[in-house]
Formats: sequence, structure tokens, C-alpha cells
Amino acid sequence: MDNPNPKDLLLILLAAVLWGVCYVTAKVASSLLHPILFTSVLALICTGWALFFGRPKLAEIPREFRRAPWTLLGLGFFGMVLGNILLYYALNRVGVGIGSVLAKLEPIFTVIFAAVLLGERLTRVQLGYLLLAVSGALAISSSSITSGEVTVLPLVALLITAASWGMSTVLGKSAIVQGFSPDQASFYRFGLGAVMTLPLLLLIDTSEYTKLADPRTLILVTFTGGVGCYAFIIFYRGLRTVPAGVAGAIELITPLVAAVIGALVLGESWSPLQLAASAVLLYGVYRVSSG
Repeated sequence: MDNPNPKDLLLILLAAVLWGVCYVTAKVASSLLHPILFTSVLALICTGWALFFGRPKLAEIPREFRRAPWTLLGLGFFGMVLGNILLYYALNRVGVGIGSVLAKLEPIFTVIFAAVLLGERLTRVQLGYLLLAVSGALAISSSSITSGEVTVLPLVALLITAASWGMSTVLGKSAIVQGFSPDQASFYRFGLGAVMTLPLLLLIDTSEYTKLADPRTLILVTFTGGVGCYAFIIFYRGLRTVPAGVAGAIELITPLVAAVIGALVLGESWSPLQLAASAVLLYGVYRVSSG
């Protein structure tokens, strides 16, 4: 396996930190909006930001899409529609600590899908440290899981979210391998995701739309969309040299950031076990990313 460019590793790391911030804002916003409406509005906002950051040539979009239609459609569905709707459903029913399980389980699916679809392989040593990092990440939320009242459905939703986002990481890497730029991959993820969510809006009550008139809600959604979109763009730029499995392992930092902010802003508890587990997480991520 080729050595990743250090700058690309830093881009993946920065994206993981920004996603941790967005996790907390999404937690608050998910209590204000229906998951489908939140996902649809977020996709539209992210599409606008992707147009601003990437400045794609609109006249070339149909021709570009025909180069890899199934990859791009899968990127939009798994990366924006399925993963986000289930995430926001779960976040409205569990805390940030429990909700961040998705980021802790995603690398497992990323490695599996990358091996099947891209032929990528981690060394045995890296795989061992990946499992160590996942174990530490799972332990971070263990106290919240055992003490909080958690039903089965939100946990199942988080598991499917993890698999969905693991697939989107691999599809994003695949799109780049097929010649799409990171900015193009981000645009198609958000743009196609926005189109796919439009029919789903018919499933929700029309009274839900009035909630968008709340300035607080608009600020939260706009912030989450803008920062999250930028994180995706730099994440895909990092995927130019960073294998999908390694990138998925670095993303394990996201729940740590979310848990820290959740403790400071939302008053969620931070146990000694979580502190110890965070050290294990960071060490495992470092060893995987350093090869």
C-alpha cells in the first residue's frame, strides 16, 4: 500500500474534527425538524455550498454523470439520504455520546466495502490497531449506553447509518479513482441526495414546514450544512492518496470531538472510562494512519 501524503492525512483529520462539531449542532436541530425535512434542507444547503466551493461547469454535468451513474447515485443515496435520515431519527432519541456510535462502527464497514469493491487491504498490524481504535471508540459511550434508556430502533438506525456512510466513503474513493475531482464528488453527493429527498417530503405533515420560519432553526441548519459541506470537500481531497480504510479509521476522532463538545455545551457526562477509552482511540488512529 502506498504511503499517504501527510497533507492529505491532515485534511482527513480536519474533516473528522469539523464533523464532530456538526454532530452537536445536528443533535440540537434534529429535535426541531422532522428527519426527512432536515435531510432535504441540509442537502439543498450543502449543494449550494458545493457549487460555491467547487464551481462545477453546469453544462458538463450530464456528460460527467454518464461516466459513472451508479457510483454517483450510490454516493448520493448512501452518503446523503439513507445515512442522514436515520442519523437524525436516532439523534432525536439518544444523546450525542450514543449517537456517535455510527462514527465508531463506520470504519468496520469501510474496510469491508473497500476490500470488496476497491481491492484495498490493510496490513495485519494496521488491522489490529483499527480494531483497537474501534474498541476504544465503543467504550467512550459505554457509560451513556448502560445508564441511558435506549430502545432498539435508534440503535438499529445507527448501525444502518454506519454501514451506509461506510459505503459512501468507498464510493467517494471510487469516484475519485474514476477521474472525478474531490469537489465534483462532493457536488454529486449533495446534489443527487437533494433530488432524491424531494419525493420523500410528501411523506411528512405540511405543518412541519412552518418550523423553518424559526431563525434559530435556520441558523443551526445553515451552519451544519456549510461546515459539514466544507468537511466533505476536504475529506474527498484527502482521499486522493489516503486509502478508504485508513480514512475511516481517522474518522473515529469525530465522536471524541462530539463527546467533548456535548459535555461542555449540552452537559452530557464524561466518565473516567470514556477518558481512558479516548486515549486508546487516538493511539489506534495514529498507528493506523502512520502505517
